[in-house]
Amino acid sequence: MPVRLRVPSSVALIAMQMIVQCLTRAPHFACSTLCTSTGIPPKFGAAAFIRTACSTSRTSRRDPTACSESAVTGRALISVKGDRHEILTSTKSSTVKLFKSLASKKRKRMNENATIIEGQRLVFDVLSDPSTQDLVRHVILEESALHDEAILAVLQDLASNSSASVSFATKEVVRACSDTVTPQGVVAIASLPPPYDAHRRYGNGGEDKKTSDLYLVLDGMSDPGNVGTLFRSALACGVEAVVLMPGSCDVFSPKTVRSSMGATFKMPLLHVDGWDHCKKVLTGFGVKLDSDFYAATMEGSEVNDEFDACSVSSSYYDVDWTGRGRSGGRSQTKTDMAVCIGKEGPGLSEEVREAVRNGEIRAVHVPMEQAIESLNAAVCGSVILFEAARQIKTEYQGI
Repeated sequence: MPVRLRVPSSVALIAMQMIVQCLTRAPHFACSTLCTSTGIPPKFGAAAFIRTACSTSRTSRRDPTACSESAVTGRALISVKGDRHEILTSTKSSTVKLFKSLASKKRKRMNENATIIEGQRLVFDVLSDPSTQDLVRHVILEESALHDEAILAVLQDLASNSSASVSFATKEVVRACSDTVTPQGVVAIASLPPPYDAHRRYGNGGEDKKTSDLYLVLDGMSDPGNVGTLFRSALACGVEAVVLMPGSCDVFSPKTVRSSMGATFKMPLLHVDGWDHCKKVLTGFGVKLDSDFYAATMEGSEVNDEFDACSVSSSYYDVDWTGRGRSGGRSQTKTDMAVCIGKEGPGLSEEVREAVRNGEIRAVHVPMEQAIESLNAAVCGSVILFEAARQIKTEYQGI
């Protein structure tokens, strides 16, 4: 029968520091050996061993840095599946400064070609999606995650699929890295996805496309919540790409990313310099401006006062979004479609309004009861997108 010995805390701390040094020099061998001798499942790696060993000392329970490799740096090297990671304890470190600047400065996000994402669901969703997992550079979790077997298991599964580095940190460090008032214990840096490239998507010029493509144009939409919502709706409706006109908010700001629940990383995006550039780009994609480009307007005052004719604007369910209605038959060439949503409050920009007035593009609206003057921009856009998706799915479901 094993004999249990009571070891003084000072001796236990010295032994713990020696074990950590051993783990950092030969993590795979040391982790396997130590876990076997202590009965800890090897799949939880050195992180589980250090967590368990630290819990035997009252000193380490009171002070998380008691398990650190160096009392001067205040950091502990741990391992998940044999890879070394640090416990971050300083809120003034270069890592924290990078997270904070990415969260607050658009210029920094552009220079670094990266942004931050936070929240367990959002971070793990981005990490688990093959199309976005390679974008994640660095993940920081609260050290309490060391006591969560479910999170450790997720990290182990992701370790073989993602190149992202993982660090554990104190609650104060995670709070300093976060953009929210109440952080959820996990924050990460992710690279920005490349801009939309139609030629890369359709190398043969699009001759083999089975359906018409739908493009969403955001005309100066500045509210992160609305932009994020429209990105989610666009992704859900199979929109080909989002075209962002000047004046729109930064789609990779932390708030927009959270509102989109990561859709900004999955939805192809293209920035344009202005209305003329937008027309040129969409025409190049195959959109016929005078018949297949629709700008969303209000059914009431905006249509009557601005355009002086209700007939100028079509109801969203009367528009043929399949790209075949004006081609004269199902065998004709399919045309791509585009819908433009204006800014909250003011609506469409003057250039787009003028294009509607002179018949260069068409207008579309969502019919409403008289008691409601207008819909939220994200709601209006989503209603139109889902109707377009319904028509397209119905039209081409047999193909």
